[in-house]
Amino acid sequence: MNTKDHRSSVPYANPPWREKLKTQLDSNSMNHFVIGIIAINLVILGIQATPAGKDEGVSGLLDIANGICIGIFVIELILKGLARGSEMFKRGWDIFDIVVVAIALLASSGPASALRGLRALHLFRVISALPSLRRVVRAFLRALPGVGAIGLLMIFFLYISAVMATGFFGLIHPELFGHLGNSIYSLFQIMTLDDWSNEIVGPVMKTHPWALAFFMSFIIFGAFTILNLFIGIIVSAMQELDILDRQNSSEKKEALEVVERLERDLADLRRRLNESPGK
Repeated sequence: MNTKDHRSSVPYANPPWREKLKTQLDSNSMNHFVIGIIAINLVILGIQATPAGKDEGVSGLLDIANGICIGIFVIELILKGLARGSEMFKRGWDIFDIVVVAIALLASSGPASALRGLRALHLFRVISALPSLRRVVRAFLRALPGVGAIGLLMIFFLYISAVMATGFFGLIHPELFGHLGNSIYSLFQIMTLDDWSNEIVGPVMKTHPWALAFFMSFIIFGAFTILNLFIGIIVSAMQELDILDRQNSSEKKEALEVVERLERDLADLRRRLNESPGK
């Protein structure tokens, strides 16, 4: 009775075939195969976006090839589901793959040209297939709070500058700074450094020579300083991930060493018990 209760309380281990399938799916060869299919699919969708790919005969062949690629992705997801079970829906990258492939299936089955354009979205699967890209995405997600704070600072700075520019230049240059909306649009164009000298700053300086100091201060803080803050936060997040990964790797290594020592001690204890008198 006690033995039965003890056995019922022990969790069932995964069947050997499931562990073997999981090992195969997580192997480097499988990862390289998936990346190769994604690369082929990338070329197919690129050709379909060219005049040659719009030819009726060529387009039909490309659609078949694209369908084969999507079919391979679907089979891969099914195999992952068999290997991992419900654990698959707890892994963020597996959920990402499911969503991306589902969008590709919806776009391929939809007759509308707008839906067909969504087929390119499943190429984002390359993110989950390449560890280096996954690392960049992890760093970006980790940096989101800081990026949001800087974005709020940028909006606040742009708003105050637009109010000032409307008061400085609105009467003489209403097409650029006549109201708050025009001022925000003009200053945002300056922030992107898109032909800001000829279209905006040049005409304003003809009537307001001192405007150079205003615009240069805006560019230095808005375009350069804030951009560098964005880059700095993301780089800092990547460095933090490196430190965490190293710590996790070190902890795993120490845990494995402890397990190996325990196994050696147990083996030594068994040997001594077997060698003791009366055995």
